[in-house]
Amino acid sequence: MNPYKKPHYENKLVSQAVHDIGYLNLCTAEHDMFSRFEHVYNILLQREKDEFKIESTLSSICLSQNVIKQIEAK
Repeated sequence: MNPYKKPHYENKLVSQAVHDIGYLNLCTAEHDMFSRFEHVYNILLQREKDEFKIESTLSSICLSQNVIKQIEAK
């Protein structure tokens, strides 16, 4: 980790966790920041999973409502 070089991460959750904690904080911390990074990353991961579940549920509800309307129209 180089505090003078802007980081780039392929994984958006890693990038968000580093941003939330602060790249400079990660580079210059006197104690191990991995546990804090892991905690922030896991929160972001759970949030993404929850959002996916919500979107999937809403999509299923819309599909179900459309099928019901088609059945009622017959």
